[in-house]
Amino acid sequence: MWNTIVFSIFRSYDNSRLELIVINDNSSDSKTEILKGLKKTYNFRFIDNKVNMGKVKSINSGFLARMLEIEYGMISILQTAYNSNPP
Repeated sequence: MWNTIVFSIFRSYDNSRLELIVINDNSSDSKTEILKGLKKTYNFRFIDNKVNMGKVKSINSGFLARMLEIEYGMISILQTAYNSNPP
């Protein structure tokens, strides 16, 4: 699934005007290993939270990672996991 998502994003947009920031909010599945493997093929920024920060703080950390360098007019947020009962 992750390979399809990342491939589709890079195929659909002008890579010279795209920066993909992927945030893993301390998930307990194999996302970290999968995303680290994909990073070898695709150029994206990977933020791996060591503690669960929640959706808003995680998104804000991604914005802060690029806040001073943002030049483009589009920001898209894709959430692949949703937990209606977080710890």
